[in-house]
Amino acid sequence: MTQRRATRLKDIAEAADVSIAAVSRILRSQKLEEFSPETQKRVHDVAQQLGWRPNLLVQGLQTGKTGTLGVFVAPFDTYWTGVLYGIHDVLLAANRVPIVLWPHALVHPMLNLDPEDRPGLGKTAASIGHSPVPDSVTHEPGRGENNRLLRLIDRRVDAIITWPLFEADAIQSVTASCHRGWPVVTLDFELPDDAPATMVAVDENRAMQLIFEHLNQLKLNHTAYLGLDRDQTWVQRRRASFERQTAAAGNPARPKWIWRVETASATDRPHIVDRLRRHPEVTAVVAASDHLALQVIEAAHELGRRVPHDLSVVGYGNMVFDTTAMPLTTIEQNPYEIGATAARLALGPPTKAPRVQTIEPRLVVRHSTSASMV
Repeated sequence: MTQRRATRLKDIAEAADVSIAAVSRILRSQKLEEFSPETQKRVHDVAQQLGWRPNLLVQGLQTGKTGTLGVFVAPFDTYWTGVLYGIHDVLLAANRVPIVLWPHALVHPMLNLDPEDRPGLGKTAASIGHSPVPDSVTHEPGRGENNRLLRLIDRRVDAIITWPLFEADAIQSVTASCHRGWPVVTLDFELPDDAPATMVAVDENRAMQLIFEHLNQLKLNHTAYLGLDRDQTWVQRRRASFERQTAAAGNPARPKWIWRVETASATDRPHIVDRLRRHPEVTAVVAASDHLALQVIEAAHELGRRVPHDLSVVGYGNMVFDTTAMPLTTIEQNPYEIGATAARLALGPPTKAPRVQTIEPRLVVRHSTSASMV
């Protein structure tokens, strides 16, 4: 069977009775004022009839642009899938295509538990994080963050959008790309101060303000904060926002009520149980993520403390879990708009991009705080 060759500009020019140069300019929307609307329509009609498609490889050689953006964002949970949707829609509307990579190893540890180990939370919450890739493959040499980022750079993507990076060499690679003039947008993650990159993140101060306004209405003045023991940007900014709000309220955050754990998994639950047991005066816990908030609820149940009657719990992220037993009051971070904003910044002139672009949050009140029980 003879394979049909691709339609050439010469083929369209002959069928439309115009020059090859005219076809090239019309199909690339260049100097259209030189051609009548009738001629333009005839060229486009013939191109469609002959099945012509632009050769982006050739255009890339001519322009130095590939029409692709590297997106280093994992579908880690419903927050990050929302971010991916926002990036996807903006890029497609701009006739760009994302190349998406992520480290398979970063599947949330809390979600890799058997349903039987998660009483009250249901099978959905216990199973949505299972990785389809075996650990033996995930942790093979050369499969780390830096290796995957370099694959995007090697393909000369026009810009890079990345979530928080864990590996030092990956951070160095992205920083070096910034200094070479590559547009880089980070999500919940700041590069070194001298790197010309923009971070897109939720407005942490506004989010904590909304939480404290809600808790103050409930007269819950003994509030603890549970975060992760990491130096990542979003971890530090979220905790700092909590401390600022407690100071503004005239109740500086007590160190003993700033609780930190290594992960959001059940392995850290004994530590949370211990803190709640030693501080029965705490009437509310603000968790740095919904994953952590679920661990707080489980810990309270172990101690026989009723949520929200004895302890109110606020999460962060508005994740989709099967938590019908305890719908969670949480911060909606608007992940779609975070992704869409990141994509628009990646497509725009890098010199005009701000250092930090914040997105307005929203407090979603549900049954884990006592206001919803009144």
